[in-house]
Amino acid sequence: MPMPGVILLMPNKLYSTVEVEDMALRREERAKHQTELIKEYGLPLLCFTLNIAGPVKNSPLIGFAFKTGIELIKERLGDSIVHFELFSANTGCEAFVVSELSAEELKKRMLEIEDTSPIGRWFDLDVIDISGNKLSRSEPRRCIICGDMAAVCARSRAHSVNELQKTTNAAFAAELCRLLGRLGYDALIREVHLSPKPGLVDELNSGANSDMDIVSFEKSAAAIEPFFVKMADKSCQYSSPADLMSMLQDIGKKAEDAMYSATDGVNTHRGAIYSLGLLISAGARLIANGYESGVSLIEGITKHAAELAAFQEIPETECSNGARMRMLYGVGGARAQAMNGFPAVKEALQCYESFSKLDTHVDPWCYALLSAMSLTDDTNALKRGGIYGAEYVKKHASELLCKGMQLTEADLLAFDDELIRLNISCGGAADTLACAMFLYSLKEFFR
Repeated sequence: MPMPGVILLMPNKLYSTVEVEDMALRREERAKHQTELIKEYGLPLLCFTLNIAGPVKNSPLIGFAFKTGIELIKERLGDSIVHFELFSANTGCEAFVVSELSAEELKKRMLEIEDTSPIGRWFDLDVIDISGNKLSRSEPRRCIICGDMAAVCARSRAHSVNELQKTTNAAFAAELCRLLGRLGYDALIREVHLSPKPGLVDELNSGANSDMDIVSFEKSAAAIEPFFVKMADKSCQYSSPADLMSMLQDIGKKAEDAMYSATDGVNTHRGAIYSLGLLISAGARLIANGYESGVSLIEGITKHAAELAAFQEIPETECSNGARMRMLYGVGGARAQAMNGFPAVKEALQCYESFSKLDTHVDPWCYALLSAMSLTDDTNALKRGGIYGAEYVKKHASELLCKGMQLTEADLLAFDDELIRLNISCGGAADTLACAMFLYSLKEFFR
C-alpha cells in the first residue's frame, strides 16, 4: 500500500488565521482533486477532514486528532487501500483515500468510526462514489455541545466560536491523555512478557524475585494506567514546571498506593511510575502545545522530562531503596537518568531499532534490555548484590551485547540462572526497557 509523506507533530509556531476566501478556494481545489482521483482509479474515494470551528484550522492538538483519525481509517480499511495521500496547511488537514471497497461498504465503515470514536464527532469522513456523488448519513449529526441537531445549531449560531473551540480542545486533549495512558500500560505489559529477561520476572519464571510473578505485574499495570492518564491531563494544562512536578508527585504517590493495593504490598512498578510518568507528562505537554522546529519527537520529550525532573522535591525523610543506594554508593539512579534526559533509555531504544533490522536469534528487545543493564546504575541490583554484583551485571550484559547477532536464548538463560543464584534482579533496567518501549510506540504512532 503506497503511503504518503509523514504527518507528524507540528512545530511550535504561530498558526495564522484563515480567511473565508482561503477556505472557499481550498474547497474548490479539494473538489477538483477528488474528481481527478476518481477518474484515475475508477474507485470510490474517501476524503477525510476535521470539523473545526473558528479561524484557526490547524495546531499541534488538531494535528494529533487528525492522526488519530488516520490510524482508525487504516485499521478499518486495511489492504483495501490502493491510494493514500495527505495534505496539511493552515486551511486544515486532509486525507484522500482510494479503496477497493464498494462506496456503500466504505461509508458503513466510516460511519462506525464517526459514531464510536470519542472524537469521531469532529471527523468529516466523506465518501464519494465513482459517479462523483457523496453518500449521506441516514441520521443527522448532533451538536458537540448541546446534542441537538448540528445543522440547526450552526444556522442559528446557538454557540459561540469560543465555546466550540474550548469543547473541541478539551475533547482532543482527553483523547491524547487516553492514548498516552494506554501506551504506558502497554509498555509495562510488553516489558514483563518479554522473555527471557535475566534475573527478572518474565513468562519463564520470576527471576530472582520470590514475592512477585507475571500476574502481579499485570495487575499492577492495570492499577497504574488511570494515573498515567491523570498525569497527562495535568500536563496538557501546561502549568509551570515547578507546579506541574508538584502535582505529578502527588499523583505518583496515589499511583503507588494503587499499585500496592493491587499487589498485596509488593513493589512491582514504583520506579516505572516515576520514569514513565515523567515521559508521559512530557509527551502530553509536547503534543498538546507543539515542539521546537528541528527537534525530534524523542529528543523533545526527553528534554521536557529532564526539565520537569529538575523540579522534583526530595523529602528529607525519604527512605526508599533508591535513596539509600544513592547515599551509600554515590550513584544517581533513576532521578539522575531523568535529569540528564534519559540517556540509557535512548540508547536502549537505538539498540532495539538497530537489531530489529537484522535476522536475530532472540527478540530485538532483549538487546535493548542488555543495553539498559550495561548502562544503568541499577539501585535494585546494588541492593541485592552490592557494588561487585552490580558491576558484574554491567560487565556481563555488555559482553553479551557484543556478541551481536550470535547472541542466543541459551546465553540469556545462562545469565538468568546466574543472577537467580546471586539473587540479583535489575528492576531499574526493566524500567528503562519499559520507557524505551513506550517511546518507540509513541514514535510509531506518529510515523
